[in-house]
Amino acid sequence: MVELACRSSFSFLQACNTPGELIEQADQLGYRALCIADKASVAGAVRAHLAAKDRTIQLIHGASFQVSEGWTLIAWVLGAD
Repeated sequence: MVELACRSSFSFLQACNTPGELIEQADQLGYRALCIADKASVAGAVRAHLAAKDRTIQLIHGASFQVSEGWTLIAWVLGAD
């Protein structure tokens, strides 16, 4: 299973779990990957990276943006392997 639009406590008033807690829970549930896409920010990227670096789960960094007409755009940061 993969979650591609998770928000952490860095999305003010929209989520309460820290990036580390999200990574830990996703890993325990057997997720293959988790994308933390906070609202207009990648502020939790370092904490998420530190939590994921010794686990089998792949971390995908992202950010979500509210655009015109009520649409939400999720931007993922993917590195070349």
